[in-house]
Amino acid sequence: MTTFASLDIVARILFGLIVTYLVASISEVMWHRHVYHASSRTRRFWARYPRYFNFFLNHHYRHTIVHHGLTFREDHITQFKDLDAKAEIDRIVSLKNDKLIHRDGYGLSPSWATGLSGLVTFNLTVAPILPILYWFAGPWAFWGGLPVLTLSPMLTMMTHPYLHQHHGEPSAKPSLIMRFVMRTWYFKMLWRHHFLHHKYPSSNFNFLLGGDHLLGTYRRADEKDLTDMAAFGIPFERANTN
Repeated sequence: MTTFASLDIVARILFGLIVTYLVASISEVMWHRHVYHASSRTRRFWARYPRYFNFFLNHHYRHTIVHHGLTFREDHITQFKDLDAKAEIDRIVSLKNDKLIHRDGYGLSPSWATGLSGLVTFNLTVAPILPILYWFAGPWAFWGGLPVLTLSPMLTMMTHPYLHQHHGEPSAKPSLIMRFVMRTWYFKMLWRHHFLHHKYPSSNFNFLLGGDHLLGTYRRADEKDLTDMAAFGIPFERANTN
């Protein structure tokens, strides 16, 4: 306690930021892996108690069935092969009677409704670190960690649609802010990371990069993966690829 109390304000803020980021990144992997990509055994258990677990079943359906299975079947940037394929997908998802599927762009563009829901559920596992930080390192560590609570849901909402576009030929013109974000090293790493997640769904779950490395779910691109990335203009360096 004495050691941390003697740290200056900047150090304590950084301490709170780093600790909360690590917790959030690990939590994101756990949520994405065990809810969005829940095993059949887990889903059967949830289905026995729909009153308590229908929320999780819906998240799994929107993500794994719709976003990973029904859409982007042709390649990483083609959400629907053609209008007939889209009509068939609409027929299938209509059986769920879930308005958020269309509102969220078939899992591509999470709406504010989904974002706020994700903000609450995601932070159920992250927020408890804040009072621990406050007790262990004081109020500045608490304030340093607080902004991290919004990072994963907001990052998903902002970047996900652009992670499924051709780097040199985006189908929608990015905003000024997104053009800046898309030039950052972090976004380029995320682009590669997310591409591999769709190719290998049991790996690379993070938007807040780091947790996959710590939990052993990180997958490095091989030469074939790099060739596939090049077809969609995803930037990489063969000598030091993510």
